[in-house]
Amino acid sequence: MFPRILNRGTDVSGRKESEAGLELSRPKSALFLHIPKTAGTSIINTVAPYYGKSLISHGDYSGKLPAEITDISFVSGHFGYSYARPLMASRVSFTFLREPRERVLSFYYFCRTRDPEEWPIYALAQKLDLEDFLRMAFQDASVKSSIWNSQVWQLAHGWANLDKRNITLWEPEELLRQALKHLDDFSYIGLTETFDQDRDVILSLLGIPRPKRSVAANRSNGRPGLGELNPRITDIVDELTQLDQRLYDEVISRRSAAPAVQAEASDRACSLNDEREP
Repeated sequence: MFPRILNRGTDVSGRKESEAGLELSRPKSALFLHIPKTAGTSIINTVAPYYGKSLISHGDYSGKLPAEITDISFVSGHFGYSYARPLMASRVSFTFLREPRERVLSFYYFCRTRDPEEWPIYALAQKLDLEDFLRMAFQDASVKSSIWNSQVWQLAHGWANLDKRNITLWEPEELLRQALKHLDDFSYIGLTETFDQDRDVILSLLGIPRPKRSVAANRSNGRPGLGELNPRITDIVDELTQLDQRLYDEVISRRSAAPAVQAEASDRACSLNDEREP
């Protein structure tokens, strides 16, 4: 995140400190912990041409241990911190968070657009209305891990964890404590709400020029906004995202506490792009 941009021996120009002033022949290795519905697919689409076949994303990691994918330059997926940690030390590591209630709504309406045969939760979202789907998070572990404080869950321990300790085995406050602690292990934390700016900083860390235009991927169009929901449903969404909101507020607070660092990161991202443009 902004107060910790200089991390793991990397400067914001995308070069190792020991290589300052030298052009990179290829982008830096990366670990992207992709929390669903935080604009992660847009990041992957942007970097894919620079990594070619040395990139995995979404569910490509499934069935593989971290040690089996160390030769992949850009590792991304819907895994949690437990899976990601062994891969982070020698890479630029980052994730994106999103306003928690908006993420939950986006996830539900996204599921309703997918092939119900592809994943059980897609079929469930298409079978149930919004309120009933949200209530399932209080009784079904698979739904719970997708919408009940999912951002905290992913940063605390998360999917594909190596000790098989699922979300039902954690005390809520311990999950939050771990998630907050792990924020400092990442090279950068972006926000969906400031996506373009944060994307450009991450690209500079990787040594990739920013795109000339931004194209959103997997956007859920036509869904109601928070203000259009029945108050009863709004209350359920609030209950499902209490920990996520505290995590999100902490990231906002840290960014606000370091505006000079934020501005410097953005300026350097622009400078890198200017250097590479003809």
